[in-house]
Amino acid sequence: MRTSLGARALAVAATSALTIGSLATAASAADDATLTLSEAGVLTLPAGDGVRDETTVTVTSDIATTLTVYVDETGAGPRVLTYDPIEIVDPAVPATITVPVDEFAAGHYEIFVAPAAGNPAIALLTVGSGEPTDVSVSLSASTIFTWSGASPRNTTATVGATDETGLAVPFTGALTSTVGGVTSTAPIASTTGAAATKKVYAANLGAGTGSVTATVSGPADVASSATAPLTVARTAVTSLSLARSLAAVYPLKDDYRDKVAFTVTPATTRDTAFAATGSVKVVRDGKTVKSWTLRTSKKRTLTWDGRVGGKVVPGTYTVTASLKGPEGRKRTASTTVKVAASAVKRVIVKKTVGTVYPAKDSYRDTVAFTVTPRTTTGTTLPAQGTVKVVKDGKTVKSWTLTTSKKRTLTWDGRVGGAIVPGTYTVAVALKGPEGSTKKTSTTVNVSKKKLVTATKRLTYRASTIMDSYITLDEYEIGACYEHYFTDGDVVCDAYDAYYGDSIALYDFGTMPVPSEVVSAQQFGGASVKLTTAWSWVSGDVLWGYDKVEGGGAQLGWAYEGRQTLGALKLPSGTRTVHVTFALGEYATSAADTITATYTYKKLA
Repeated sequence: MRTSLGARALAVAATSALTIGSLATAASAADDATLTLSEAGVLTLPAGDGVRDETTVTVTSDIATTLTVYVDETGAGPRVLTYDPIEIVDPAVPATITVPVDEFAAGHYEIFVAPAAGNPAIALLTVGSGEPTDVSVSLSASTIFTWSGASPRNTTATVGATDETGLAVPFTGALTSTVGGVTSTAPIASTTGAAATKKVYAANLGAGTGSVTATVSGPADVASSATAPLTVARTAVTSLSLARSLAAVYPLKDDYRDKVAFTVTPATTRDTAFAATGSVKVVRDGKTVKSWTLRTSKKRTLTWDGRVGGKVVPGTYTVTASLKGPEGRKRTASTTVKVAASAVKRVIVKKTVGTVYPAKDSYRDTVAFTVTPRTTTGTTLPAQGTVKVVKDGKTVKSWTLTTSKKRTLTWDGRVGGAIVPGTYTVAVALKGPEGSTKKTSTTVNVSKKKLVTATKRLTYRASTIMDSYITLDEYEIGACYEHYFTDGDVVCDAYDAYYGDSIALYDFGTMPVPSEVVSAQQFGGASVKLTTAWSWVSGDVLWGYDKVEGGGAQLGWAYEGRQTLGALKLPSGTRTVHVTFALGEYATSAADTITATYTYKKLA
């Protein structure tokens, strides 16, 4: 490498030589000599080391002449060297001036050459100190390896040095390598100024990152240095990971999680794979049931069908991977995987009714059994099983199950077409491709009873039913009276309909539905008809009944005598029938009794 000082000195020397050379060749008088000088170049100290110890300057003249030659320091400095006169006898034969380094110190000089007549010429001379002020070191490989099977295992350090002139100079010194806390030192030298080389071996250093430093000196024994980074790497596995593709494997060959894959991923000190030794083992209860051998540090995926000796052995297995490179310690990683049978683990049966009435009356003529299997996989599996209806140890009805799919089965409650009352057991048994048979059961009763139509009639005094009224005349004169003409009757007398449009008075009542009718409403078809005995009706009187207060699902004009309106349906949960009388302006009515006729179904 060249220092700024060296480069600058050369530039100055070259420019001055060209300039003075041009001046020296300028035309002079006819009897004057015109001189031309070659460049003097650079000398390097110390003398006697064979490196730029002398230089020559060639002088040509266009005429024969005698030359005066001396050397001064640049800038009118002291004279360093004076030569005897030199004759140029034949202009065709140039004169040669030899300049040895012995007489000089480091610096810049002028070689002055003057003819006997004519202009003188000057050649510039630079003398270098020979001290290695600028040092360089480079490595053929920045990473080397300690393992004998790896490459490279050493690196070549190339060391060079230049003085202030920028020219290579001889040096002596040491090459110090420090990596991984270990230092190795070796001598290094150049007697010619050419770059010197030295090998650095991984075997002499520790593993890690560090540096190689060249420290050299020249004649003055002043040290200069340069450093290059170096890594010494071991060929080792630094960590190991083991991943599984499934947490549970079901080895049944049905394309549902039939196998599990284990992926071994090493982390290493190298960018490329290398030979290693290791294994992957599947272990249960201390016994290895499956293993693989690892021979390289490459990532590897291994597949296991979950079987032991061709059989499915449910349980939890430990999977352990281990791997060791040529250097370093063994690394391990482990995980677990569950092996499960593809089996029915539970079966549930539910019935739609507790008692079936096979008589064909549309009331619980059949019973449905819903069989719901639960599997270890959560999927539908092939299976074998039955659903049996049993009484007194005898199967009276059965179905075959071929899968674990939920299934609903219907039975008409008959045995050979006949109704045989009693309690029956419904037994379910189901087995998947693997595992044991799972069982469950329930019971169902069979009854000969069937629905028949029943009627119930209840007669009430009107005063026990009609219990409140609202008058809508202007002065609230209208009213209803109990026991007016006869014991238990209700007489209502209306006036104007000032507040009620066309209705002047309302009378309301409620009638409880008998409990047996309420219970029978579950069978459907329950209804009621009301009959009112009117002893007096004057004017416009409406009456009706409904399931809600004030409603008119059944509605008609009242007239004297017994009057019956239509049937009011009583859906399940109906416990009250609401009765309403509505009187027009100045109407009068007298109701003696109200009779309720209920029609409903019951089992008999």
